[in-house]
Amino acid sequence: MGSKLKYTFYTSLILEILSGMYLLLFDQLLQQTAFIHWAALLLYLAIVIVLAMAYYTRQSKKALLGITVFSILAIIVMLLDAALGLPLSQDYAPGTGWSYLFGFGIVPGSFFGTSLAFTLMLIFSIILAAASYLLYKKDF
Repeated sequence: MGSKLKYTFYTSLILEILSGMYLLLFDQLLQQTAFIHWAALLLYLAIVIVLAMAYYTRQSKKALLGITVFSILAIIVMLLDAALGLPLSQDYAPGTGWSYLFGFGIVPGSFFGTSLAFTLMLIFSIILAAASYLLYKKDF
């Protein structure tokens, strides 16, 4: 179970980071109308990468716990952002969050790539939170 769990941890970590990087690089609306979101995503990814490197190089218990906590916070923030209509952006309006983040290009104002990357990041954040917590409980 240990090797499968570590495989799940590292795979979800890499895929979450790639999804986030896609949003940072290619979601033009994120950069133009929600710079606070863009900066927060950049900070989140940097923190997770640093914590992952600390875990990989030193098998740090605190790093695993940090990844768990930050992943859970990211999940909560992503869902609240969608539910509250992107409250920290220039395009704030009730319902906007669900349409933009989960519209997959079907509804006006949404883009397939953005929705796919956001959805994948949310899914892999959930998996990463669970895997890092289980590793924390197992190893320590």
